[in-house]
Amino acid sequence: MSEAGARRTKRRKAEERSLARIDAAETTLRAELGLIFRIHALSNVITRRARTEGAETYGLTLVGWRVLMTVVLAPGLSGNEIVVLWGYEKMGVNRAIGTLIERGFVKRGADPDGGRRIPLLSTAAGRQFIADAWPLIRNFYGDLADQLTARQLDNFNDYSDKLLAQARKITEKP
Repeated sequence: MSEAGARRTKRRKAEERSLARIDAAETTLRAELGLIFRIHALSNVITRRARTEGAETYGLTLVGWRVLMTVVLAPGLSGNEIVVLWGYEKMGVNRAIGTLIERGFVKRGADPDGGRRIPLLSTAAGRQFIADAWPLIRNFYGDLADQLTARQLDNFNDYSDKLLAQARKITEKP
């Protein structure tokens, strides 16, 4: 066997051992952590691509993407309201808002009730940015959702909504 072939074989065997360790760890974590492991792993795996490619290709962090999408789809929320909605840290949302304003995707509005609240509104550029990205995003999430039947997806949505409501309730500040 050539030296290059021996290196490939050694790398392949090392990769196989690594995958076996990961499988064993996943089995343990599923058993010990149950729902929490599944939620965190699913969320992190789903957003991995957006966290890397989104920043590299579009100059937006994952928080930035979600803030922009929220402002486009549900205009008029304030930064604090977005923090509550998504469960993000206030500083991360504020940074994302600053970036989105600099890029011309979002603008600050005036509180219609005359208070100090600052509603966020998307600009035409922000709406176009999401419109251009949405087909790719929809396809990705569609491929994921296609793993479930319509009934399973409805059940998953119901269960997830219950868990989200309970998580918000038990993590509220006293």
